Amino acid sequence: MAGCVVVLHTASPFSLDVNDPQRDLVDPALLGTRNVLESAACSQSVERVVVTSSYVATIGDNADLAESGRKKITEESWNTTSSLLHQPYAYSKTVAEREAWRIAESQKQWKLVTINPAFVMGPAIDPHATSESFQIMKNVGSGKLASGVPNYGMAYVDVSDVADAHLAAAFMPDREGRYLVSAESSNLPALAAILLERFGKQFPFPKTTVPKPLAWLIAPLMDKTMTRKIIAQNVNHPIDVDAGKSIRELGLSYRAFPDTVIEMFQQMITAGIVSPK
Repeated sequence: MAGCVVVLHTASPFSLDVNDPQRDLVDPALLGTRNVLESAACSQSVERVVVTSSYVATIGDNADLAESGRKKITEESWNTTSSLLHQPYAYSKTVAEREAWRIAESQKQWKLVTINPAFVMGPAIDPHATSESFQIMKNVGSGKLASGVPNYGMAYVDVSDVADAHLAAAFMPDREGRYLVSAESSNLPALAAILLERFGKQFPFPKTTVPKPLAWLIAPLMDKTMTRKIIAQNVNHPIDVDAGKSIRELGLSYRAFPDTVIEMFQQMITAGIVSPK
């Protein structure tokens, strides 16, 4: 880092299906953040560090929003309900970001900015790379979820907007603190409806919403990462993110969610990840 003025730390494992959450998620996220920021603290040239966190560091389950008494997630929110046993990925992002702020507050040389994106979607540099975003889209278009999807609320953002947020945070003077980066709050049925409208009957997209009691019963049998507690705490619980700070201070202008979904799925068709029936 010698001679570097800005450091961007963007890497952290994102996988829901892991054998050992501590080893596979928490340790890489926590130790990776610690190593990068402690190295920055040893470099006399660094003035700013940008860390990619996540909106899951502000909330564990959708139900937490209603329980907090707030209408929207804000930068003041912190995830206090995730753990190694429940939502371990969200837990890994939370402990890693808290560590980043601990290190930042222990020194006065550089400022820390964290970018907390919603669920990142959109065309990728390599659509064949491991990605939970592409896995969800594959499940929606392959027929695995043809019988229907639950009303699982999620906030989404285009990958290009996330990139713009990082550049703005890195090079716009006096930007510091947390920035929630989110284009739209929606849900899985709405995502499926966008794909159905654009690509029609070429793919076995889900056309119905699975009732929550049925989702609670069968989801763990179809996907071990979808525990009954996750279904209970997220299905039929709306989520909303206040991204106003990113618009005001980083100058972001978000891409429309349908455009993101369509461009991403089209890339998957072109790459042969999904095929028309």
